[in-house]
Amino acid sequence: MRYLVSGKEMKLLDQNTSQVFHVPELVLMEQASMAFVQKLLVLKQNKLSTALIACGSGNNGGDGLAIARLLREQGVFVSVWPAGEEEGHRTSPSYDTQKQICSAYRIPVVQKEKVSAGEASYDVVIDAMFGTGLSREISGALANDIDVLNQLSGWKVAVDIASGISSDDGAVLGTAFRADDTITFSFGKKGQYLWPGNEYCGKVHVVSMGITQESWLDDKPHTAVLEPEDLKKLPSRMAHTNKGSYGKLLIIAGSVNMSGAACFCAKAAYRMGSGLVRVCTCEQNRLILQTKVPEAVLVTGQENEEETLLAEQLQWADAVVFGPGIGTGQRARRMTSTVLEQCRVPLGLDADALNIIADQPELLEQAKADIILTPHPGEMSRLTEGNAIVDVVDGEPMNFSQNFACPDCGISVDEVEPRSFSFNNPFGACPVCYGLGYKMEFDENLMIPDKTLSISEGAIQVMGWQSCTDPSSYTYATLKALSEGYGFSLDTPYKDLPKEIRHMLIHGGDGRILKVHYKGQRGEGVYDLNWEGLIKNVERRYRETGSDTMKQEYEQFMRITPCAAGHGQRLKQSSLAVTVADKNIYEMTDMSVKDLVKYLAEMQLTEQQQFIGNQILKEIRARVGFLQEVGLDYLTLTRATGTLSGGEAQRIRLATQIGSGLVGVAYILDEPSIGLHQRDNDKLLHALMNLKNLGNTLIVVEHDEDTMRAADYIVDIGPAAGVHGGEVVAAGTAADIMKCKKSITGAYLSGRMKIPVPSERRRPTGFLTIKGARENNLKNIDVQVPLGIMTCITGVSGSGKSSLTNEILYKHLARTLNRARCIPGDHDDILGVEQLDKIIDIDQSPIGRTPRSNPATYTGVFDMIRDLFAATPDAKARGYKKGRFSFNVKGGRCEACSGDGIIKIEMHFLPDVYVPCEVCGGRRYNRETLEVRYKGKTIYDVLDMTVEEALEFFKNVPTIHRKIQTLYDVGLSYVKLGQPSTELSGGEAQRIKLATELSKRGTGKTIYVLDEPTTGLHFADVHKLVEILRKLSDGGNTVVVIEHNLDVIKTADYIIDMGPEGGDGGGTVIAQGTPEEICKVPESYTGQFLKPYLESKNV
Repeated sequence: MRYLVSGKEMKLLDQNTSQVFHVPELVLMEQASMAFVQKLLVLKQNKLSTALIACGSGNNGGDGLAIARLLREQGVFVSVWPAGEEEGHRTSPSYDTQKQICSAYRIPVVQKEKVSAGEASYDVVIDAMFGTGLSREISGALANDIDVLNQLSGWKVAVDIASGISSDDGAVLGTAFRADDTITFSFGKKGQYLWPGNEYCGKVHVVSMGITQESWLDDKPHTAVLEPEDLKKLPSRMAHTNKGSYGKLLIIAGSVNMSGAACFCAKAAYRMGSGLVRVCTCEQNRLILQTKVPEAVLVTGQENEEETLLAEQLQWADAVVFGPGIGTGQRARRMTSTVLEQCRVPLGLDADALNIIADQPELLEQAKADIILTPHPGEMSRLTEGNAIVDVVDGEPMNFSQNFACPDCGISVDEVEPRSFSFNNPFGACPVCYGLGYKMEFDENLMIPDKTLSISEGAIQVMGWQSCTDPSSYTYATLKALSEGYGFSLDTPYKDLPKEIRHMLIHGGDGRILKVHYKGQRGEGVYDLNWEGLIKNVERRYRETGSDTMKQEYEQFMRITPCAAGHGQRLKQSSLAVTVADKNIYEMTDMSVKDLVKYLAEMQLTEQQQFIGNQILKEIRARVGFLQEVGLDYLTLTRATGTLSGGEAQRIRLATQIGSGLVGVAYILDEPSIGLHQRDNDKLLHALMNLKNLGNTLIVVEHDEDTMRAADYIVDIGPAAGVHGGEVVAAGTAADIMKCKKSITGAYLSGRMKIPVPSERRRPTGFLTIKGARENNLKNIDVQVPLGIMTCITGVSGSGKSSLTNEILYKHLARTLNRARCIPGDHDDILGVEQLDKIIDIDQSPIGRTPRSNPATYTGVFDMIRDLFAATPDAKARGYKKGRFSFNVKGGRCEACSGDGIIKIEMHFLPDVYVPCEVCGGRRYNRETLEVRYKGKTIYDVLDMTVEEALEFFKNVPTIHRKIQTLYDVGLSYVKLGQPSTELSGGEAQRIKLATELSKRGTGKTIYVLDEPTTGLHFADVHKLVEILRKLSDGGNTVVVIEHNLDVIKTADYIIDMGPEGGDGGGTVIAQGTPEEICKVPESYTGQFLKPYLESKNV
């Protein structure tokens, strides 16, 4: 069996039909249904949630289903009631077809019992039962059902799509249904076919389709009887099957109601110049004789006579259209059998004929003709189990399925639902990575970090294989067997081994069995080895170990890589295959906010897509616009929240609040300008002002000068930090704060105090050259980083600063100089590394994970203090060593709390509760240890001192004094020596790390990397930080700082400015040189904002 369909045919048929009948589209039923739905929604003002559609068995039943489908697409919950089916008024199989179509579109079918019981109410009840073909008698018989419908909704709508309502039928309709509104259609003059003023039809709405048709019955304008659209397409399809001219066409028509469709087919075929046309009917239908068709043959008589007459007509024809409303009775079955047996020419079958064939599939086996099937979706699905092959004329056959599956290649796709696009739902998530988008996998570069070494020199560093340098180990024996079996030397540097050998070592051999000779403690033996490869070997060990410690060790050799199945896109391939405007959901969300705004503005959609997605697109555009408003246009929607800075996360939450449009709300923001370039700061301030202007209250904790100046009211807390603060120094406008002499904030705002610009810029002692940097948005650039001075990496947010500094510079040097296990970002090389001996990243991460870590232990001063206590006479007399004064080991600590000073009580379903230890009173040591004193102070008293107090206390102990002095110099005078690390802010932790580095004796070959160290710092703290950074670089060390703060940037010796924009618009070096040189580059945003700071340095 073949299905003969061609795009060219359809196009030609549309053209021909337009010329003959002046019809712009063939799908009149679809067009009229769309118009009805739009009118309905307008009447209800788009507030429609539930609807019941009563479908009759005739043409309007099909119209009702079209309306049901369209309403469902608009989000209305629709139910269909096949009205009249149980009454037996209509025995047409169209009810079965209706149910199949409802099933295909997932529209629930309601039975009469539930309707009669009034189990549900609806916003609207739509009558699609009546049309011109219904008599007064049948309408009356259904009156009881209609009375039930009248009780189900306060709003009743009658519809007639197929034709205008005549006065007689219209009266019946109105009387029975008592409609509130009647929607009908005029294809010619407006209201031409409406009955005069019927009081029971409610308000009549006429939707003019703007279509005029040349009549095929007489010369007067007339509304066409609309049959299933496929019947109208058959003549053209058959014409093309026979190369454009099929000569003689036979159309076998059915009963009175449906013969109009046969006339339509005949007229269309005849008008298209298709030769001779005959219409053959099995009933005496005089209507056919009125058609302007050359031959209309009546086939009637006894059984044998009908079959003989029909056989004669089949012999005459070159092509046959069979079954426009032929029915499914005995006569129709006989005729179907005759046609399939006798026909030798292309044969078109409609839904009724297929109903017969579905019951008698053996008839198809008898068929000798090429069959063109034109069933409804439900009929096609029932006949072919949802599968179809389209044999395209002059093209390749195509497979189609309604089952979302392909029987050939084994692909099965779930029905598309919202959950199909969620990577948190198993229905949408990639089955390989479970929606994470990445996998932890062992990496060759981490397992073999130094490829210049040979295997015998210890090139393999992964857990379990470090012993490969020991000839007595089993790993060495294994590698020895591999070298002999595959013919390579263990003394050859790994990078010089052939590619095939390296692949074999990492991914496994070719299956050959090798002999391993091993002599161990238990004797000597020969073992068979089928080499599985290093990666599979350590994967198995990682999988089988039960120790978390071992797993963590193995994870050091693993790398997060994008999922190979979904390429990191997190969703199933079937979900990614769904596109809107040629982009799938991942491609759309992986665009930067700036690009997404542009894409949504330029999106080209069809009229129907626009109708469906208008409201959704409006909301998406608004929300994306809010992100752009708060200066986040460089972010992508797929960005992991763990990689966002505190300021970015806060600004995202701020964008959601802008979208909510709430009034009378108090918003509290903690330093929202963190990580924001000065250019984007204005956007943030504008967004905050909008929130305020709506009628909200904003309380902002901030150190940013622009934010302070824009504020309506400032509360200045101080005057200093720690125990020296806690008072309201000044309150009022920015001008009031500047007038207050006690306010340090006011002093910096007014200019009484300022961070000075260095009188001269130091010159570099050398350069590091980064070659071919391509990580993230970097555009394969070469960058020179000066050594021996302080360098600032600047640029707007998302311009590539972190990619260059953290991903490439730091990781490359950490791997090379510090032998760290990390993989740098994509680049070619870094030249000049030999001028350095180590790299240190001073970030804002905590100095320890537990309360046991504190500034004293981190800087190393606690060791010296314990040595001092151990040297006291009391300690010596008692025999106490240094370890006695540690709260981490048994001996001197309080065992009740294990030296913590507090006890954690775990609470189920509630936060844990911490209480002071009742044995030691929170002092961490036992009674005996606390009896040892130095200058009247116990070891606990010393830990409880602030840095300022400790500086005075230890002024006569130079080694301790020097260490504590560095903590004081970095502005931490208020911090206690024993303050738990969990109570320190990010800025405080960073300054403790800086103090530790300052207290070390410098080599002059160290490079320090800092990423926005001014985060959370006041003007005075920034002043101290600048002095520290210059101290670090004074000894010949190199300091590289990523920074937005202009007070730090102006003090730098050298600036590398990235940009010009964020995201794809960045990734290049705009300018590099001294701050004065940067200000002269017009393309540099940093230079534009920096210029006023440099111009005022002498003021």
